[in-house]
Amino acid sequence: MSLPVTLGRLAPVPLRAIWPDEARDFTPWLAQSDNLELLADLLGCSTLEALAVEQAVGRYAADILVQDADGRLMLIENQLEPSDHNHLGQILTYTAGIQIDDRKVKDIIWIAPEFREEHRAAVDWLNAHTPEEINFFAIEVSVCRLAGEGPIKASECAPNFTLVCSPNNWSRAMARASKASAQTPANDTQKFWMGYWQHYLAKLTPLYANAAGRTPYKDGWQTVDQLGGDRRVRFHLAAVSIRDQKLRIEVYISGPLAKAAFAALEQQRAVLDSAAGLPLCYENDLQRKSARIAVYLDNQSARNEAARERQVSWLVEWTIKMAQIMRPAIAALDLDKLEQESFAIAAEA
Repeated sequence: MSLPVTLGRLAPVPLRAIWPDEARDFTPWLAQSDNLELLADLLGCSTLEALAVEQAVGRYAADILVQDADGRLMLIENQLEPSDHNHLGQILTYTAGIQIDDRKVKDIIWIAPEFREEHRAAVDWLNAHTPEEINFFAIEVSVCRLAGEGPIKASECAPNFTLVCSPNNWSRAMARASKASAQTPANDTQKFWMGYWQHYLAKLTPLYANAAGRTPYKDGWQTVDQLGGDRRVRFHLAAVSIRDQKLRIEVYISGPLAKAAFAALEQQRAVLDSAAGLPLCYENDLQRKSARIAVYLDNQSARNEAARERQVSWLVEWTIKMAQIMRPAIAALDLDKLEQESFAIAAEA
């Protein structure tokens, strides 16, 4: 008879133990792409990209200005103390005062460790009485770690975001807006890429069922499938044009366990390269928390119409081949073990 599993308990961590200063510590941390991804997942956005930090608006400075994959502007105002009237007034000021390239801020995200009842009511009132295209969100931030004694180490802690206020039917509205925006190119460049990826998907879908229903993107990349993982790590299969000079099929690895998962896959390099019939590229950018395993077709401009069919044939071939090679390797990863090893390494650091 096996012994019962013993699990630890999570304990809350004071936010200022991790981020002593809001402007110097918390705001720059949140503006990093991997941390904005946590908010994107919570809000149902595909991605969020930081455009500016401490964006000037009159005598105030908005914490972070971001945009989603469709160019929709969002403003993030954060604080490390419970919600207060001062920040409520600031987000109202920001709504009227920020505009970039004829785009106005449409979404205001207010982050605090705790929202007082009157401020929740105020956010709900704003969502009910302001124009429909303006949206307000209240998100509570917290940090936890496994309960135990000893000094608090940031590497042993995990952030958590909880949505406490949002517009009615936000998820459905985002899905409709995203789909409509994805289908409507705003300029000739977006029109070109939609046509390019539409051609690629049309050739790929009969041979790769998971590509069915994919909407062609308006940029120089196209996600096709997710090959596995969970909220700790994601493995996206994608086609990319690199500065219109070469093409790439990649498995893009992101999430808190991205580096550990990449290292585990790289240990199988000999097996993976043998299956591919050539050396794959194992790219681990130390400046980012993501990584990729990829194959390239060099000296290729996507705008070369004469080479279009050959390019698309190569993309289709390697999309299928990379899925066949990488999916079993990813499925064999023991993510729980990788997580435990990552915690152990962080604890020793």
